Amino acid sequence: MSTIFRRAGLLLGALGIVCASNAQADDFRPAQALIESGLFISQAEADAVYARLDAPRPTTDRPIPGTAAYWESGAVGLGQSERAGRLGWSGDATQMRIGVDRELRAGMIAGASAAASIGGVGSADLKSRIVAGHADIYARFDEGAAFAKTDLGVSSFTFEGLSREGSTAIATGQALRAGGQFGATADLGGIKWTPTVALTATGHALNGFRESGQAAAQFAARQAMAATATVRLGGTKAVRVDPSHTVTLSGFVGADEVVAYAASALKARSAAAGSTSESLAAPNGRGLVGGLGIGTALDNGMTFKVDYDYGRRDGVATQTGRAKIGLAF
Repeated sequence: MSTIFRRAGLLLGALGIVCASNAQADDFRPAQALIESGLFISQAEADAVYARLDAPRPTTDRPIPGTAAYWESGAVGLGQSERAGRLGWSGDATQMRIGVDRELRAGMIAGASAAASIGGVGSADLKSRIVAGHADIYARFDEGAAFAKTDLGVSSFTFEGLSREGSTAIATGQALRAGGQFGATADLGGIKWTPTVALTATGHALNGFRESGQAAAQFAARQAMAATATVRLGGTKAVRVDPSHTVTLSGFVGADEVVAYAASALKARSAAAGSTSESLAAPNGRGLVGGLGIGTALDNGMTFKVDYDYGRRDGVATQTGRAKIGLAF
Protein backbone atom coordinates (compact mmCIF):
# COMPACT_ATOMS: atom_id res chain seq x y z
CA MET A 1 0.00 0.00 0.00
CA SER A 2 2.80 2.44 0.89
CA THR A 3 4.36 1.87 -2.54
CA ILE A 4 1.07 2.64 -4.29
CA PHE A 5 0.52 5.91 -2.42
CA ARG A 6 4.16 6.93 -2.78
CA ARG A 7 3.92 6.51 -6.55
CA ALA A 8 0.70 8.55 -6.52
CA GLY A 9 2.47 11.25 -4.52
CA LEU A 10 5.39 11.30 -6.96
CA LEU A 11 2.93 11.69 -9.83
CA LEU A 12 1.29 14.63 -8.04
CA GLY A 13 4.75 16.11 -7.51
CA ALA A 14 5.55 15.80 -11.20
CA LEU A 15 2.27 17.46 -12.13
CA GLY A 16 2.95 20.26 -9.66
CA ILE A 17 6.36 20.89 -11.20
CA VAL A 18 4.86 21.02 -14.70
CA CYS A 19 2.14 23.42 -13.57
CA ALA A 20 4.74 25.64 -11.91
CA SER A 21 7.07 25.92 -14.90
CA ASN A 22 6.99 29.73 -15.04
CA ALA A 23 10.07 30.20 -12.83
CA GLN A 24 12.84 32.21 -14.43
CA ALA A 25 16.58 32.09 -13.86
CA ASP A 26 17.55 33.50 -10.43
CA ASP A 27 13.92 33.08 -9.33
CA PHE A 28 14.12 31.98 -5.70
CA ARG A 29 10.36 31.44 -5.19
CA PRO A 30 10.55 27.63 -5.59
CA ALA A 31 12.27 27.53 -2.18
CA GLN A 32 8.85 28.37 -0.67
CA ALA A 33 8.08 24.66 -1.08
CA LEU A 34 10.61 23.81 1.63
CA ILE A 35 9.02 25.88 4.40
CA GLU A 36 5.43 24.96 3.48
CA SER A 37 5.98 21.22 2.99
CA GLY A 38 7.23 21.02 6.58
CA LEU A 39 4.03 22.68 7.81
CA PHE A 40 1.74 20.38 5.82
CA ILE A 41 3.60 17.17 6.77
CA SER A 42 3.49 18.22 10.43
CA GLN A 43 -0.27 18.78 10.09
CA ALA A 44 -0.61 15.27 8.63
CA GLU A 45 1.06 13.86 11.75
CA ALA A 46 -1.52 15.60 13.95
CA ASP A 47 -4.33 14.18 11.81
CA ALA A 48 -2.85 10.69 12.27
CA VAL A 49 -2.91 11.14 16.06
CA TYR A 50 -6.56 12.24 16.03
CA ALA A 51 -7.40 9.15 13.97
CA ARG A 52 -5.44 6.88 16.32
CA LEU A 53 -7.51 8.03 19.28
CA ASP A 54 -10.62 6.57 17.62
CA ALA A 55 -9.15 3.04 17.63
CA PRO A 56 -11.06 0.39 19.59
CA ARG A 57 -9.75 -0.18 23.11
CA PRO A 58 -8.54 -3.60 24.28
CA THR A 59 -10.64 -5.61 26.70
CA THR A 60 -9.86 -5.42 30.40
CA ASP A 61 -8.95 -9.11 30.73
CA ARG A 62 -5.43 -8.58 29.36
CA PRO A 63 -2.21 -8.89 31.43
CA ILE A 64 -1.82 -5.09 31.34
CA PRO A 65 -5.43 -3.83 31.23
CA GLY A 66 -6.23 -0.98 28.85
CA THR A 67 -2.77 -0.89 27.21
CA ALA A 68 -2.18 -1.25 23.47
CA ALA A 69 0.84 -0.96 21.19
CA TYR A 70 0.35 -0.22 17.50
CA TRP A 71 2.15 0.05 14.17
CA GLU A 72 1.03 2.15 11.21
CA SER A 73 2.27 2.50 7.68
CA GLY A 74 0.90 5.07 5.29
CA ALA A 75 1.53 7.74 2.70
CA VAL A 76 0.37 11.26 1.97
CA GLY A 77 0.38 13.38 -1.19
CA LEU A 78 0.11 17.17 -0.82
CA GLY A 79 0.77 20.46 -2.55
CA GLN A 80 -0.38 23.92 -3.61
CA SER A 81 -1.20 25.35 -7.02
CA GLU A 82 0.29 28.44 -8.67
CA ARG A 83 -1.55 31.68 -7.89
CA ALA A 84 -1.08 35.30 -6.79
CA GLY A 85 2.62 35.39 -7.61
CA ARG A 86 3.28 32.05 -5.93
CA LEU A 87 4.73 29.05 -7.71
CA GLY A 88 2.97 25.72 -7.32
CA TRP A 89 4.58 22.82 -5.54
CA SER A 90 3.75 19.22 -4.83
CA GLY A 91 5.17 16.56 -2.56
CA ASP A 92 4.70 13.17 -0.97
CA ALA A 93 5.74 11.30 2.17
CA THR A 94 5.66 7.63 3.11
CA GLN A 95 5.28 7.18 6.86
CA MET A 96 5.89 4.47 9.46
CA ARG A 97 4.71 4.97 13.03
CA ILE A 98 4.88 3.01 16.30
CA GLY A 99 3.28 3.92 19.59
CA VAL A 100 1.67 2.82 22.80
CA ASP A 101 -1.27 4.20 24.75
CA ARG A 102 -3.18 3.27 27.86
CA GLU A 103 -6.54 3.94 29.44
CA LEU A 104 -5.45 5.58 32.69
CA ARG A 105 -8.97 5.68 34.06
CA ALA A 106 -12.49 5.52 32.75
CA GLY A 107 -12.81 8.20 30.06
CA MET A 108 -9.09 9.09 29.84
CA ILE A 109 -6.49 7.70 27.41
CA ALA A 110 -2.88 8.90 27.12
CA GLY A 111 -0.09 7.78 24.85
CA ALA A 112 2.99 8.55 22.79
CA SER A 113 4.20 7.74 19.29
CA ALA A 114 7.36 7.98 17.19
CA ALA A 115 7.38 8.06 13.40
CA ALA A 116 9.71 8.32 10.44
CA SER A 117 8.83 9.50 6.94
CA ILE A 118 10.59 9.76 3.62
CA GLY A 119 9.37 11.50 0.49
CA GLY A 120 10.04 14.38 -1.84
CA VAL A 121 9.00 17.88 -2.84
CA GLY A 122 9.27 19.76 -6.12
CA SER A 123 8.53 23.25 -7.43
CA ALA A 124 9.60 24.50 -10.86
CA ASP A 125 13.33 23.70 -11.12
CA LEU A 126 13.70 22.84 -7.41
CA LYS A 127 13.48 19.29 -6.15
CA SER A 128 14.48 17.61 -2.93
CA ARG A 129 14.16 14.41 -0.97
CA ILE A 130 12.64 14.81 2.52
CA VAL A 131 13.68 12.61 5.44
CA ALA A 132 11.88 13.33 8.69
CA GLY A 133 11.40 12.09 12.24
CA HIS A 134 8.33 12.80 14.36
CA ALA A 135 7.34 12.36 18.02
CA ASP A 136 3.96 13.04 19.67
CA ILE A 137 2.30 12.80 23.06
CA TYR A 138 -1.48 12.81 23.12
CA ALA A 139 -4.59 12.21 25.20
CA ARG A 140 -8.33 11.71 24.88
CA PHE A 141 -11.02 12.62 27.42
CA ASP A 142 -14.58 11.29 27.26
CA GLU A 143 -17.55 12.62 29.20
CA GLY A 144 -20.83 11.00 28.27
CA ALA A 145 -21.30 11.35 24.50
CA ALA A 146 -18.76 14.19 24.21
CA PHE A 147 -15.00 13.86 23.84
CA ALA A 148 -11.85 15.94 23.45
CA LYS A 149 -8.46 14.99 22.02
CA THR A 150 -5.16 16.82 22.44
CA ASP A 151 -1.81 16.47 20.67
CA LEU A 152 1.66 17.96 21.13
CA GLY A 153 4.40 16.96 18.73
CA VAL A 154 7.77 17.82 17.21
CA SER A 155 9.36 16.99 13.84
CA SER A 156 12.85 17.21 12.37
CA PHE A 157 13.31 17.57 8.59
CA THR A 158 16.33 17.02 6.37
CA PHE A 159 16.03 18.14 2.74
CA GLU A 160 18.58 15.90 1.02
CA GLY A 161 19.68 16.08 -2.60
CA LEU A 162 18.27 19.60 -2.83
CA SER A 163 18.86 20.90 -6.34
CA ARG A 164 17.89 24.16 -8.07
CA GLU A 165 19.15 25.48 -11.42
CA GLY A 166 21.93 22.88 -11.31
CA SER A 167 23.14 23.89 -7.84
CA THR A 168 22.91 21.52 -4.86
CA ALA A 169 22.52 21.84 -1.09
CA ILE A 170 21.28 20.19 2.09
CA ALA A 171 18.78 22.02 4.31
CA THR A 172 17.32 21.21 7.72
CA GLY A 173 14.30 22.33 9.70
CA GLN A 174 12.37 21.73 12.90
CA ALA A 175 8.61 21.81 13.42
CA LEU A 176 6.31 22.04 16.42
CA ARG A 177 2.58 21.30 16.49
CA ALA A 178 -0.19 21.52 19.06
CA GLY A 179 -3.90 21.05 18.65
CA GLY A 180 -7.17 19.68 19.83
CA GLN A 181 -10.23 18.02 18.40
CA PHE A 182 -13.68 18.16 19.98
CA GLY A 183 -16.75 16.12 19.13
CA ALA A 184 -19.62 13.93 20.20
CA THR A 185 -21.20 10.64 19.19
CA ALA A 186 -24.81 9.70 18.56
CA ASP A 187 -26.43 6.46 17.37
CA LEU A 188 -29.01 6.91 14.65
CA GLY A 189 -30.32 4.33 12.19
CA GLY A 190 -27.79 1.73 13.26
CA ILE A 191 -24.87 4.07 12.53
CA LYS A 192 -22.69 5.83 15.08
CA TRP A 193 -22.42 9.46 13.90
CA THR A 194 -19.50 11.62 15.02
CA PRO A 195 -19.35 15.35 14.23
CA THR A 196 -15.98 16.93 15.10
CA VAL A 197 -14.20 20.26 14.93
CA ALA A 198 -10.43 20.62 15.32
CA LEU A 199 -7.88 23.41 15.44
CA THR A 200 -4.19 22.63 14.99
CA ALA A 201 -1.29 25.09 15.04
CA THR A 202 1.99 24.18 13.32
CA GLY A 203 5.28 26.03 13.14
CA HIS A 204 8.34 25.30 11.00
CA ALA A 205 11.80 26.83 11.40
CA LEU A 206 13.92 26.29 8.27
CA ASN A 207 17.62 26.82 8.86
CA GLY A 208 19.66 28.88 6.44
CA PHE A 209 21.63 27.00 3.79
CA ARG A 210 24.20 27.64 1.07
CA GLU A 211 24.11 26.04 -2.37
CA SER A 212 27.14 24.90 -4.29
CA GLY A 213 27.40 25.10 -8.07
CA GLN A 214 27.45 27.58 -10.94
CA ALA A 215 24.14 29.28 -10.00
CA ALA A 216 24.67 28.90 -6.24
CA ALA A 217 22.79 31.11 -3.80
CA GLN A 218 22.72 31.55 -0.04
CA PHE A 219 19.30 31.38 1.65
CA ALA A 220 18.58 32.94 5.04
CA ALA A 221 16.80 31.10 7.86
CA ARG A 222 13.01 31.34 7.77
CA GLN A 223 10.07 30.69 10.06
CA ALA A 224 6.43 30.02 9.24
CA MET A 225 3.31 29.30 11.28
CA ALA A 226 -0.16 28.12 10.29
CA ALA A 227 -3.41 27.35 12.08
CA THR A 228 -5.72 24.86 10.38
CA ALA A 229 -9.37 24.31 11.28
CA THR A 230 -11.23 21.15 10.27
CA VAL A 231 -14.91 20.26 10.44
CA ARG A 232 -15.96 16.67 9.80
CA LEU A 233 -18.96 14.39 10.02
CA GLY A 234 -18.04 10.75 10.41
CA GLY A 235 -20.01 7.56 10.64
CA THR A 236 -19.21 3.97 11.62
CA LYS A 237 -21.26 0.81 11.32
CA ALA A 238 -20.46 -2.64 12.68
CA VAL A 239 -21.30 -5.51 10.33
CA ARG A 240 -21.35 -9.07 11.69
CA VAL A 241 -19.86 -11.45 9.14
CA ASP A 242 -20.24 -14.57 11.30
CA PRO A 243 -21.42 -15.33 14.85
CA SER A 244 -18.03 -14.47 16.36
CA HIS A 245 -16.59 -11.90 13.96
CA THR A 246 -17.48 -8.24 13.23
CA VAL A 247 -16.13 -5.83 10.64
CA THR A 248 -16.40 -2.06 11.18
CA LEU A 249 -17.02 0.21 8.19
CA SER A 250 -16.30 3.92 8.51
CA GLY A 251 -16.42 7.09 6.46
CA PHE A 252 -16.40 10.87 6.77
CA VAL A 253 -16.89 14.09 4.83
CA GLY A 254 -15.66 17.51 5.85
CA ALA A 255 -13.74 20.67 5.12
CA ASP A 256 -10.30 22.01 6.06
CA GLU A 257 -9.16 25.62 6.04
CA VAL A 258 -5.94 27.41 6.96
CA VAL A 259 -7.44 30.15 9.12
CA ALA A 260 -4.14 31.88 9.92
CA TYR A 261 -0.71 31.95 8.28
CA ALA A 262 2.44 33.97 8.81
CA ALA A 263 5.94 33.57 7.42
CA SER A 264 9.14 35.56 7.40
CA ALA A 265 10.32 36.90 4.05
CA LEU A 266 12.17 34.66 1.61
CA LYS A 267 15.67 36.14 1.55
CA ALA A 268 18.47 34.97 -0.74
CA ARG A 269 21.73 36.23 -2.21
CA SER A 270 23.58 35.15 -5.34
CA ALA A 271 26.42 36.55 -7.42
CA ALA A 272 24.14 37.00 -10.42
CA ALA A 273 21.03 38.43 -8.73
CA GLY A 274 22.49 40.08 -5.64
CA SER A 275 20.28 40.19 -2.56
CA THR A 276 16.52 39.65 -2.78
CA SER A 277 13.69 39.61 -0.24
CA GLU A 278 10.17 38.45 -1.10
CA SER A 279 7.03 38.13 0.98
CA LEU A 280 4.84 35.58 -0.79
CA ALA A 281 1.08 35.16 -0.51
CA ALA A 282 -0.32 32.69 2.00
CA PRO A 283 -1.15 29.18 0.77
CA ASN A 284 -4.74 28.55 -0.21
CA GLY A 285 -5.93 26.47 2.71
CA ARG A 286 -9.61 25.77 1.99
CA GLY A 287 -10.55 22.34 0.75
CA LEU A 288 -13.08 19.53 0.89
CA VAL A 289 -12.09 16.11 2.20
CA GLY A 290 -13.63 12.67 2.56
CA GLY A 291 -12.51 9.20 3.49
CA LEU A 292 -13.39 5.53 3.90
CA GLY A 293 -12.08 2.83 6.20
CA ILE A 294 -12.54 -0.81 7.17
CA GLY A 295 -11.31 -2.53 10.30
CA THR A 296 -11.76 -5.49 12.59
CA ALA A 297 -10.75 -6.76 16.04
CA LEU A 298 -9.58 -10.31 16.74
CA ASP A 299 -10.02 -12.35 19.92
CA ASN A 300 -6.27 -12.35 20.60
CA GLY A 301 -6.30 -8.60 21.24
CA MET A 302 -5.13 -7.62 17.75
CA THR A 303 -6.89 -4.93 15.68
CA PHE A 304 -6.45 -4.12 12.00
CA LYS A 305 -7.70 -1.16 9.97
CA VAL A 306 -7.13 0.40 6.55
CA ASP A 307 -8.09 4.03 5.75
CA TYR A 308 -8.04 6.15 2.61
CA ASP A 309 -8.70 9.92 2.56
CA TYR A 310 -9.03 12.17 -0.49
CA GLY A 311 -9.17 15.94 -0.59
CA ARG A 312 -9.29 18.74 -3.15
CA ARG A 313 -7.78 22.16 -2.51
CA ASP A 314 -7.48 24.87 -5.16
CA GLY A 315 -7.28 22.31 -7.96
CA VAL A 316 -4.64 20.18 -6.19
CA ALA A 317 -5.49 16.70 -4.91
CA THR A 318 -4.37 15.56 -1.47
CA GLN A 319 -4.38 11.87 -0.59
CA THR A 320 -3.67 9.94 2.60
CA GLY A 321 -3.65 6.19 3.14
CA ARG A 322 -2.89 4.25 6.34
CA ALA A 323 -2.71 0.61 7.38
CA LYS A 324 -2.84 0.08 11.15
CA ILE A 325 -2.15 -2.92 13.35
CA GLY A 326 -2.77 -2.78 17.10
CA LEU A 327 -1.88 -5.32 19.79
CA ALA A 328 -3.24 -5.30 23.33
CA PHE A 329 -0.98 -6.45 26.14
